Amino acid sequence: MTRAIVPPLWGSLSLDREGERSLQAQVVAYFRAAIVEGRMRRGLRLPSSRQLACDHAISRTTAVEAYERLIAEGYLVSRPGSGIFVAERIPEDFTPEGAARVRPPAPQGGTASRVEILDLRNYHLPLAPGMPAVDLFPWAEWNRHIAAVLRDRPHSEIAHGDPFGERPLREAITDYLAAMKGIRCDPDQIVVVGGTVQIFELALELMRGPAGRAIIEDPIYPFVRERIPQMGYRLVGAPIDADGMDVDRALALAPDAEFAFVSPSNNVPSGTCLSLARRKALVDWADRTGAWIIENEFDGDFRFTSRPLPTCYSLSRTNRVILIGSMSKPVGPGLRLGYLLLPHALVERAHGLNVPQASVSAQLAMARFCASGGFATHLRHLRTVHAHRRALLLAAVERHMAGLVELVHAPEAGLRVVLSLPPGTDDMGLVIAAHAIAVKMEALSGCFVDRPRQRGLVLGFGSTPEDEIAPAIERLAALVRAHLENCAGAATGPANRST
Repeated sequence: MTRAIVPPLWGSLSLDREGERSLQAQVVAYFRAAIVEGRMRRGLRLPSSRQLACDHAISRTTAVEAYERLIAEGYLVSRPGSGIFVAERIPEDFTPEGAARVRPPAPQGGTASRVEILDLRNYHLPLAPGMPAVDLFPWAEWNRHIAAVLRDRPHSEIAHGDPFGERPLREAITDYLAAMKGIRCDPDQIVVVGGTVQIFELALELMRGPAGRAIIEDPIYPFVRERIPQMGYRLVGAPIDADGMDVDRALALAPDAEFAFVSPSNNVPSGTCLSLARRKALVDWADRTGAWIIENEFDGDFRFTSRPLPTCYSLSRTNRVILIGSMSKPVGPGLRLGYLLLPHALVERAHGLNVPQASVSAQLAMARFCASGGFATHLRHLRTVHAHRRALLLAAVERHMAGLVELVHAPEAGLRVVLSLPPGTDDMGLVIAAHAIAVKMEALSGCFVDRPRQRGLVLGFGSTPEDEIAPAIERLAALVRAHLENCAGAATGPANRST
């Protein structure tokens, strides 16, 4: 029986059989260079000497001796019963005393720190804004649903699923919107999207047309402020007050806007809600002019002071609203199960776009989670937990940061609290410095569009366990106090020297 030819595992190992160097020397040089240059990571398991010899048509003796030489030089280690691995420490990690060691150039202007603050993995730190109580994620129940999905061996998990999302989840979202937000819609209007950023981009792509003006809240989440101009639109920022976005001001500034982007249930970062009168005024404008509204319902499930108001989607008589939301953001953002609710007029256009797919198994498990009643039960539990953690945060801020910051207002909804700082304070510098004390927050100044950029800190409370909230605020208070003292010293220093 002829043995099938298997492509070599290490396809980049090319041996010169006519060259002056022996095959063993070439193998040694290849692995040594790959390890030193970082192309093979530390701890990587290598193929056995038998496999290496078979893949590259060399003798077993050549392969064994090459490995032995690399082990002797300190680049590989042999673990009996397990195999051969790249060493965790290699000779280049050790330099003779007094020898010059090549170091990469230091980043300029704090670039590395600024990249670090954008890393979503750092949102596991205390006070991370916008994060739900992921420490209470119902793992046991979720694992049961995942196991049930995989036992069914869904073909779409390993082939191609529905580009608009798996039907059971779209039906579950339809039921959720009806029960939670009073919206009547059809599963065919739902598009499931894998990722928060991708949801915003898909909504903007659906409305792509002649470049015009776009009304947005001011302040607003930085990504929205940055992404919309990249699509060719000119921003018109409408200020936020106690009743949410000032719709009259917005329409006076841009009555001919192509669309308005609004978060009626929870402006980010302020947490204010758009009043019913202003919702109706905005919807009347869209119905009358044919403009679009993108209604952001992320975090709309968490309210603390009043009952939910009708959505812009349900108020529109001519279906001029695209509603965007997430089934995963309230419970576990990493599941990446966002959705769009489209007017019928945009459904066909959406079929012509490339929709970023969400995990099929996660979609089907979420559908089961909803059908079992587990999603609604967990959401009710989170509302209680978030309200308690919000109260603890506000109390800790009052106790430890009085005189340092000013609470803009207790948020009506969402998972953020905004603290204002004195003018001239470097809020971005504080955000970067806070990583050293294991606190995650965001800079308020980065959220503004046209208005003077106020300085402040945006904190969260949802994902921080109760016993960690006060200690985190204490650490933050010490950091802010030191920063303000430095600012005061810098301001008075020259005057003192001149006297």
